[in-house]
Amino acid sequence: MSDLLLDPEAGRRAQAILAAAPRDVARYPEGFPVLLMALDYAADSNKEVAIVGDPASPGTRALVAAVRAGFNPNHVLAVGLPGADAVPLLRGKVLRNGEPTAYVCEDQVCRAPTTQPSIAAAQARTFRPLKP
Repeated sequence: MSDLLLDPEAGRRAQAILAAAPRDVARYPEGFPVLLMALDYAADSNKEVAIVGDPASPGTRALVAAVRAGFNPNHVLAVGLPGADAVPLLRGKVLRNGEPTAYVCEDQVCRAPTTQPSIAAAQARTFRPLKP
């Protein structure tokens, strides 16, 4: 949520929760699948994808499908109309040439926006691997 909402305080709270649970998780990992997914996410770099466009339009849906295709863990995806400031990840993102547009970002640094699903998918596949 901290990456989706660009909220550092939420990230600090998540880190505190992860730090408080290691003994229980080590003893009963099957009881903490969501917490383990959060730990995996926290160990990785911040990977954000913002897609601006009408969520019901074929162009927007094609961008979403392209980014979701294949194995690409630990990223957040926000989809919405231009000016959807309620989701900070979408803030300031605009359509290119009036078409749905994907912004593939890592640690809040975005690659060139694209309207092409194949390019958005390729950009999402080039996220850095898990932090050492």
